[in-house]
Formats: sequence, C-alpha cells, structure tokens
Amino acid sequence: LGPGESFSVKVFTDYTMFFWSVFVLALVLLFVIHSIMKKIVVSKGVINVKRDREGISGMKVVLHIRNRSRKNILDINVIDILPSFVGTSPHSFGTLHPTKVSKTMLGNTKLTWHMGSLQKGEERIVSYVATSRLSIIGNLILPSAGVKYTVGNKTFKSRSNKITLFASVSEEN
Repeated sequence: LGPGESFSVKVFTDYTMFFWSVFVLALVLLFVIHSIMKKIVVSKGVINVKRDREGISGMKVVLHIRNRSRKNILDINVIDILPSFVGTSPHSFGTLHPTKVSKTMLGNTKLTWHMGSLQKGEERIVSYVATSRLSIIGNLILPSAGVKYTVGNKTFKSRSNKITLFASVSEEN
C-alpha cells in the first residue's frame, strides 16, 4: 500500500453451525442425564419362541428389572399387558408369580407383580410362558411393560421396550 491508500478487510463469521452443534449436544446431554436419572430400569425380551406350521403358538417372556440407584427403593409394581389372543396359565410362571391377573376393558390380560422393595444394585428377573389361542401369522407386538415405584414421597414410572415378532406361513410339500 502506498501513502494515503487504504485497504479494508471485512470478516463475516457464520455461527449457524456452532449454534446447531451446541443445540444437538444439549439434547444428547439431556437424554443421557434423563436415562441415568431413571432409578429403576426394566427391559423386556422373548426367548424360546414356539412356532408351528401355522405361525407363532407360544413364547417365554422375560422381564429384567434393575435398581440403578444408590438407595433402596420401596413399593415396586411391575405391570405387563398381553394382547387379547395371548394368555397364560397358572403353571406358566417362573419363581415369581403375579400378585394379580386381570382382564382390561379391551380383553387384554394384565399381569401385576408387587415386589415390595429392591436393594441398591439389585436385579430381578420375572419370566412367564405366554401361549396363543390361535397360531399367529404376521406381526405380533407385545406392548412395553411398566414399573411404578416410590422414592421418598414421590411416585415414578419407567417403561420397557416393545417386542415385535414376525411369523410367516411355512409351506411343506
């Protein structure tokens, strides 16, 4: 540059990417904190699916309940609902039998276990055999199980995953 000449530089900074990065990071952080704060975690699984020529005829359902907190938790109720065409028998339960088996207004079977308490870090597994009145072809969706528990004077709820099974008709010659 010579004397009396000027040169100007304009710098523009786009903070949009920074804003969205911070926003996504905050959402992920909130999700992680929320999942860590759950004191009772329940997961649902299916093992030993019985299949015949027509489709699914039965299965063993397993509920895994964990106390992830550092305290003992009192008054724990586990609730699982089976579709109307799937049922259980009194001899189909593992070591822990439900305290109540009832029908909902839609005809579904509602199984309720009252566990009393779980010590810190304790885990329990509830299992039962569910059988179908008719063989199931296509998707079978088992709704999520729920856990209701009390910590201090507050009542909390936690839900498990849903299970989707698929059965197709096998053709034999």
